[in-house]
Amino acid sequence: MQFNDLLNAICEAIKTRLPELKVCEIHGGRFTLDELKKISTRAPAVYVALLGTDAAAAAATGQPEVPLKLAVFIVAKDEVGLSRTAGALNLVEVLLQMVKNDTWQQPGVLEARSITTKNFYNGDLHKSKIALWGVSWVQPILLGDAPWLDGNPVNVTIYASRESKQVTS
Repeated sequence: MQFNDLLNAICEAIKTRLPELKVCEIHGGRFTLDELKKISTRAPAVYVALLGTDAAAAAATGQPEVPLKLAVFIVAKDEVGLSRTAGALNLVEVLLQMVKNDTWQQPGVLEARSITTKNFYNGDLHKSKIALWGVSWVQPILLGDAPWLDGNPVNVTIYASRESKQVTS
């Protein structure tokens, strides 16, 4: 299992379950207020992020098991007949159920644990008429036979400005 594959699978599952979202995409992590103001025009939205990992350990299979710290951030705004708070809470409930019961149809993904929610409400968000909630969890994955484990050089493509360069690490 590769990190990007899991993030893409989570996004696709959310888009399938919640087709009325204006946005569901991978995000680099937490938000600044300025960024939230810019993206709030495309609410309701869900952003999926990998926040880090816990220490890897060997699973019973001998494969490296890495607990990923994942989160989905929910951005909602007032809609006709539905407040931003109610809309955000509706999405939180659906996403809690999805996280609790899903391995995202990916091999090597284990059951989620330590599922929590957080309301990021503050005065600035209130003035911006945005609701921001997060659902976070730990989802262990088995790395499996990664191409870099054989000791040979690994080619990684790095994009800098508009040029593509091959780097061997």
